Amino acid sequence: TMPLWLRNASIALSYAKQDSLTGVCHYSPELASASKFRTQMLTKIQTGIENQEFVPHYQPIVDLASGNVCGAEALARWHSDSGMVSPLDFIPIAEESGMIKAIGQQILLQACRDTYQAIQSNQWPSDFQLHVNISVNQLSCPDFVDTVTNVLDITKLPASNLTLEITESRIIDSAPTTLENMTKRSEEHTSELQSPMYLVCRLLLEK
Repeated sequence: TMPLWLRNASIALSYAKQDSLTGVCHYSPELASASKFRTQMLTKIQTGIENQEFVPHYQPIVDLASGNVCGAEALARWHSDSGMVSPLDFIPIAEESGMIKAIGQQILLQACRDTYQAIQSNQWPSDFQLHVNISVNQLSCPDFVDTVTNVLDITKLPASNLTLEITESRIIDSAPTTLENMTKRSEEHTSELQSPMYLVCRLLLEK
């Protein structure tokens, strides 16, 4: 029927727009199932953001020379009402929809707060390095530097304790805003260690 054809064509068009190489997509029943899953997941992700269900899990970073834990990587995890949701299920969809920005900000805020409290209570050393993965979608926001600065102000974590990791090759295609944010300097801070210029960004460019 015509409504069904139009629905199928709309689904195929949506996937074709996501194909940066050919821009062509032929409809198949699998596309309909994937589209339904994506629509449902988008709603759940939005609810998860509103309920602050996204939390950091910490993977220790060990100094091989001393055997001591010198830092940790904050990994985004989703504790939904129905249980843990695999990052493979929600991160690609969050990236495509732009909701990764809100998720990333929640992870960054909580991770910085946890790290500051752990350092203050002597659970972690004063030079402990917190590594947080940053999406290119986040880095390409004009207010990215201000957002990170605000998080540091709120949590009181020195910028020297924070390492931001960008692991997407798409960083090359995000200029000029992305590159501007990587080199931006804030004139609002007078303390060296609190200036965004001391945010260490490790760039892991994948082919």
